[in-house]
Amino acid sequence: MALGHEDDPIASSEIVKRLPYLEAVINEALRFHSTSSLGLPRTVPEGGLNVSGKFFPEGVVLNVPSSTIHLDPKVSGEDIKAFRPEQLFDQDQAGNQKTFNPFSECVGKHLAEIELHIFIATVFRRYSFVLEVPKKRFGTRGISS
Repeated sequence: MALGHEDDPIASSEIVKRLPYLEAVINEALRFHSTSSLGLPRTVPEGGLNVSGKFFPEGVVLNVPSSTIHLDPKVSGEDIKAFRPEQLFDQDQAGNQKTFNPFSECVGKHLAEIELHIFIATVFRRYSFVLEVPKKRFGTRGISS
């Protein structure tokens, strides 16, 4: 799919909305490096909460980093260190929306998402990239299993 007319300086939001693989690549990158590394605090509801055999009383504030969920083999598959954007096409979309939440409920979430899409699409539209060492295998840093 073309990213707009040659004369357009940037890809439009209407165009990038129709690029599912670009969205998959961005989401896979956010799975590894979420926008919120600390997660957001959540208050345990009335009656308390049992998590993995541990009881948390009502009113306690818990903080679960999204990377804990994004890098869970039960959620992202057994090979959590592999960068595989296409896996998002194989997953249950409703279930994925419940577990994949790199922005949490940030008020700027939708603006940030569209800016990422436009920026990345525009960079790849305007520039050609060549790997300096084509056969070198890329690794992942900062991920522990």
